Order: sequence, then structure tokens, then C-alpha cells
Amino acid sequence: MQVTFISHASVLVRTEGGAVLSDPWFEGKVFNNGWALVSRPHPVDYASIDYIWISHEHPDHLSFPTLKRIPEQHKRRLTILYQRHASPRIVEAIKKLGFARIVELPLYRWFTVAPGLDVLCGSHGQMDSFLAVRDRSGCVVDLNDCYFNAHQLRYIKRLVGDISLAFAQFSFANWVGNEADEIGESAQKETELRLCHDILQPQHLVPFASFVYFCNAENARMNAWINTPETIRQLDLRRLEFMYPGDTWDSNRPRFATQAAIDRYRSDWADLRIDPTPRQSATRAWRKL
Repeated sequence: MQVTFISHASVLVRTEGGAVLSDPWFEGKVFNNGWALVSRPHPVDYASIDYIWISHEHPDHLSFPTLKRIPEQHKRRLTILYQRHASPRIVEAIKKLGFARIVELPLYRWFTVAPGLDVLCGSHGQMDSFLAVRDRSGCVVDLNDCYFNAHQLRYIKRLVGDISLAFAQFSFANWVGNEADEIGESAQKETELRLCHDILQPQHLVPFASFVYFCNAENARMNAWINTPETIRQLDLRRLEFMYPGDTWDSNRPRFATQAAIDRYRSDWADLRIDPTPRQSATRAWRKL
């Protein structure tokens, strides 16, 4: 098994039965141009990928611009994996993009996608989902934006078993509307990350799904409260490792370059570009009166 970190919440897992790419968001800004990627994504060769898993409908996970730019021959060939959901709207939207093959995964049980590739998808609330991917050489758990309490994590651990790598969010990824609303958000993410570390007990815990910054003058103040790789490293979790876009973990050679990744993220975070608030024309302002 090989695992390559691509960007933000996007991870490429290569197994005996095929390659699974998660949550590709590789271009543009999201949430009304309020979020941007901290680091440049690692290039993806779609010809070498068999499956794309979409965790949920938020635009930093379900990126329509990214999916639209996939060449048509690959859209016809690739299989989209998505949780079995009461609403058909996401499946229907993906079909309209030209993807012909979609598999809706059953929840909380192992499902054989292909010989040598098993997955287990679980839901969180009415939107988020996580995915475990395994073959004979290892198991990867991608929690993306899911938050689970200790009881739920123990249940997942019983279902999944031994975990080679677990990917979990490490900073708050939401809009804070008022000046005091952000209090405790970063610390809560640290608590959640520690729970994943202590209960799931993966061989390695990789923080991800938080490599974004608030890129507009109207929300840039929140950058002062986000967790960074450096602050998370200070938690002193012995299984914790960081991956930079392009870094690859191999089950035959399980090595990380954590300090190098942290150094590169530090450089990226020091070069954030903040967009000015768009000007409202006099004509548009008059029409709203």
C-alpha cells in the first residue's frame, strides 16, 4: 500500500485492488471566495486512478471546478464512491458532470470494491462521512471533517481493527460570525485530535483537512486563531506525523519527513495573500434601497 498526500483533505491511496483519491479540491477558492489553499496541490495523474471518494458536499471536499476539469475519457472510466444517503441530490449532480460510474457505499460495514480493495464508509450527522481503505498490507482511515466522541471512536476501532494511518482534521474549518465565537475552537480541535490518537491507536496519525486560510479582508482575522502544524506538534503525540503535498508513505518503507513538512508549511503560512473586500458599485447599492 502507498499513500500520497495531495492537498488539504485529498489523499491518494494505492492498494492491490486499485487507487482511491479522496476529496479533490485543486483550484480556486471556496465559500464565497473566503477560503484558499495554503499550499500548492501535488499534481495528479488521473490515468493512474481508479476511484474518487467524495466525503460530503462542502466545496472544499466536493469541488465542482476540480471535477469538471477532469478529462472526459477519465470521467467515463473513473468510479465515484459516495455514502449511501437519503437524498439523491449529490449523486445526481455528479452524474450531470459526466461521471458514468457511481457506487453508493453501505454504511458501517466492509464492502469489497474490487479484489484486493475493501472499504468501510461511515456517516456523521446528516452530511459528513469517513472512509477506511484496506488491503493485505495495511489500513488507512480518512476521517476528514467528522467529529466523533470517545464512545463512537471505540465503535469505529472495533469495526476497523488495526490502522496503519489515520488522517484527522486539526484546526477549525467553519465560519466564526462574531468576535468572541472563536474562543475554544482551536483547543477543541486539539482535544478531538488527541482522542483519535489515544482511542484509534493508529501506527501513525496524520493531521490534515485544515490546510486552508481565510483569504478575504472580511474574515482574515480568524487566521490568528487557527492551529498550524507547529502548534499541533507541541501536543507531543508520539504517533503524530505531518505530510506535505507530494509526500508518500509506503507500507514497505514506512517513513515520514515530518520536520521538513512543517518547515515548508511554515514558509507557506508566512506568504498568505489576503484579498480586499469587493467594492460595491453605486448602481448596485442604489438598487438595493
